[in-house]
Amino acid sequence: MKKYRGMMVALLLLSFSAPIVSFADEQSTTDVENVSPIVDVKSIAVKDVNLPTGTKWDNSYGFLSVELADGSTLSWQNVVNDIQITGQVNVDVPGVYPLTYTYGGKQANMNVTVKNMEVTKVQNISVKDINLPLGIEWKASDSFNYVELTNGTKKEWAEVANEIKVTGAVDSRQQGTYKVTYQYEDKQAVATVTVKDMEVIKVQEISVKDINLPLGEKWDASQNFNYILLSNGIKLYWKDVVNDLVVTIDDNAQMIDTSKPGTHKVTYTYDGQSVTVNVTVGIFEVVKVQQILVKNTTIPLGSKWNTSDNFITVKMSDGTERTWADISKDMKIEGTVDVNKEGVYKVTYKLEDKEATATITVTSKKILPQTGEKTYLSTIMFAVGALLIPLVFIILVIKKRKTH
Repeated sequence: MKKYRGMMVALLLLSFSAPIVSFADEQSTTDVENVSPIVDVKSIAVKDVNLPTGTKWDNSYGFLSVELADGSTLSWQNVVNDIQITGQVNVDVPGVYPLTYTYGGKQANMNVTVKNMEVTKVQNISVKDINLPLGIEWKASDSFNYVELTNGTKKEWAEVANEIKVTGAVDSRQQGTYKVTYQYEDKQAVATVTVKDMEVIKVQEISVKDINLPLGEKWDASQNFNYILLSNGIKLYWKDVVNDLVVTIDDNAQMIDTSKPGTHKVTYTYDGQSVTVNVTVGIFEVVKVQQILVKNTTIPLGSKWNTSDNFITVKMSDGTERTWADISKDMKIEGTVDVNKEGVYKVTYKLEDKEATATITVTSKKILPQTGEKTYLSTIMFAVGALLIPLVFIILVIKKRKTH
């Protein structure tokens, strides 16, 4: 009996000891797994801030990042609950307020300067109504023009895309009229997108040309490009397509090597269409601008004036000449003419390394014909004179005969 009693006691002891050991082992394992190594803080990056008087202050404005010893960085969202800020900013009283940011044993100091200054705000959001062919994908940037600020600057889509709020959807598979609202800060604008069955404008032609490039001369992709002709008759020039046009050189080469002779293949791709041209690098005569010829003019007050009015020609080093149509896209014009205000205006024409200046005089006085200038009055006077001379001669002859 005693023997059985001893066995029972032993079994009871084993049953109680087993879970205790098991729990201890599990607890120990869990604690080890949850402990992550601590990475030391290397530095705290902050910046000084100018704050307009009366503007709400937030400590995140002066914070840039926390750099850890392993090279990684922490943003404000990562540290906002643990970082300590000492110092206060009174946004109603102009002055310089020092603040100290402390995190992970490191500190950084910055200054908040509160002062009376112009607050740049959104003045206007410019959008446009568009017609969208059925089945063509619509993007929010398609109906957006720009955001105009109170200081006169304009922000493009790339500058505001992350902050601007766009509400409203466009189903390009369903005909109809859709309203899309653009909101930025406290301003908003509404654009109308009309989806309808209409002709899809496509690329009809990519106009390019082969060129000869003198050895050592810099090459640019625009040199071979003329224009892109659309199916609706509109031509797109380099500035219109430069951001969307894909240019590949000699099977994905980065640039044309102009230091040695050779012929290179350049492919232009736009809207699914491609065309290839040749750039031949060799020893060629470099044709440059030799002279720009312009003329001075006097124009009546309130009349119309164009930059081409004072242009005569451009003489090239090879003896040829260029008309206004040939060089108007490359000619740089400095100076303006106010045709509604009397005065003398200087306009400078620049092409390559040459320039010429024309004088335009705007006057309310009667303008006499300039040297070499033909007028209807002078033409009539000449004609009358030409008729009178033989008439007088005939009269004199008749009188002379009568006297004899």
